[in-house]
Amino acid sequence: MSLKKQNITVKRKIGEAELIRLKKMKPYIKPTIPHKHGGYNEIIFITKGEGFHTIEFDTHSVNPPIIYNLKPGQIHHWEFTEKPEGYVLMYKLEFIQEFHQLNSNEFEIDESILLDKETCSRFEQIFNEISDELEKKRGSHHQLVASYLNIILIELSRLSQESKHEKSTLDSRYQRFTALIQHHFRAKKKVNEYAELMSISPKNLNEICKKFSGKTASSLIRNQIITEAKRVLIHTDKSISELSLDLGFEDSSHFAKYFKSLIGSSPKVFRSKRFQ
Repeated sequence: MSLKKQNITVKRKIGEAELIRLKKMKPYIKPTIPHKHGGYNEIIFITKGEGFHTIEFDTHSVNPPIIYNLKPGQIHHWEFTEKPEGYVLMYKLEFIQEFHQLNSNEFEIDESILLDKETCSRFEQIFNEISDELEKKRGSHHQLVASYLNIILIELSRLSQESKHEKSTLDSRYQRFTALIQHHFRAKKKVNEYAELMSISPKNLNEICKKFSGKTASSLIRNQIITEAKRVLIHTDKSISELSLDLGFEDSSHFAKYFKSLIGSSPKVFRSKRFQ
């Protein structure tokens, strides 16, 4: 039995004579099929709702207020669990070409951008102004709309850069934490001790570790201790009692229980298996 090939649906929600269009999100929960948009960009501004938005191979949680930036031809689909509210702003390449300030090549914008309340309120005002201009079609309305769109693109570009800076800051904190573990793991074995050294909360430290390694801060501390223990057990003839003291444990019994709980065998058995 042969599988039937299906083409990806191409939606055209903007008329041939239109250069730019703004419409409100449809308040539907029904999942959409994967589709793409032909010949125009989309800025999707969601103020309410809940669910998931898949763009190409990445699935984003819908946590309003949020903005999605879609380029022509990108495949995406929705799976809402709560009715959405917001706007979809569509504009063609010709609109960008007509108004030079809208050269999208100059803007590096993330696909998904979370907004705070203040920024959301500002965007709502701008989108309402665009809606009013497009509806009334007063003289030079496209020129004014282009100015509003330019503000949106600049703001989204700034937010994207700030997000990259934040990720860079988090990355440097993670690198600092791993360096601190390597230096202090013999004396410090608790998350709050490292959090204090870094002047952040234990919760914040855990979030950073999960973001960059998928592991908790405590598991990374344990990994460092166990890695060092294995090195010594495999490559030296140091006694388990000496190793226990070197790693900062009160006694060899405490260390043996700690090691076995993580590895599944005692330090003595682990060492003997390595030399068999």
